[in-house]
Amino acid sequence: MKKSNQLFKTLAERSPDILYRYEFEPERRFIYISPSVTAITGYTPEEYYTNPNLGSEIVHPDDKHLLDSYLKNSNDISSPIEIRWRGKNGEIVWTEQVNVPILDDKGDIIAIEGMVKDITERKRNEEQLIEDQIWYSSFINSTTDIAFIKDETLRYLMINEPGILFFGKSDAKEIVGFKDSDLLPFEYAHQYTCLLYTSPSPRDRTRS
Repeated sequence: MKKSNQLFKTLAERSPDILYRYEFEPERRFIYISPSVTAITGYTPEEYYTNPNLGSEIVHPDDKHLLDSYLKNSNDISSPIEIRWRGKNGEIVWTEQVNVPILDDKGDIIAIEGMVKDITERKRNEEQLIEDQIWYSSFINSTTDIAFIKDETLRYLMINEPGILFFGKSDAKEIVGFKDSDLLPFEYAHQYTCLLYTSPSPRDRTRS
């Protein structure tokens, strides 16, 4: 048992994620929280041990209802949940939590063991991707020329109305996800692709 406990402690203290156990009975308190909590929130484990409410106090006001609803339903606790925290320096930290409820004989939650990942960077990338998609969509749909975006396999991701008409389709859904070879006879698709990707750039055409 001592060896197992020491192994768990070693793994927990080396993990970049927060590992913890929080008890509701006989009193609310953190039994354990890993040192990585300081790097993520700015608060030390000792501050969590001293203030058993610190875990809920740092939850972003707009997300408190999510946490309250989550804790009230033992069936939901085993599912991941994304919640924003406000760190000690005031910065917002996005977290993903996975918990295991500890139940008594009556089925009531008496403790929670869980892991928390810092997903702030992932959220920023997702927000940037959404902003980029909005910008590209606005740009593509603002021109009367054929405009589109393809992925690295040359499948269409976006296409505007002139492009839809070019293919003789009525909706972008009939084009998105397909290649030119899926939409045109081979000889036309091959010529179109070669013309498109070997054409001089607007700057080169200006020079000529």
